[in-house]
Amino acid sequence: MKCLDERIIELYVLGDNEIIRRKRSIEAHLRHCQACREAAAAMSSFYADVESELRRDAELPAKALTRTVPNAVFARQPGPPTLYQ
Repeated sequence: MKCLDERIIELYVLGDNEIIRRKRSIEAHLRHCQACREAAAAMSSFYADVESELRRDAELPAKALTRTVPNAVFARQPGPPTLYQ
């Protein structure tokens, strides 16, 4: 049995619309091919971790940004130059 292309597995894991018409045949293949099941599981885990990290980062309070970027950058308004700009 020939393994699926990694890109096909990735599209399947991501639920891409390109793969919908092949979904049944891919699932049938995954039932019989341990290597492809393992690849799909690894990709699924990877993307779950990425999504978790992105959600965690999106929940950071705005105060976290002000600690790393000087307040002056956020407070700058266009206008005439001053001595302190």
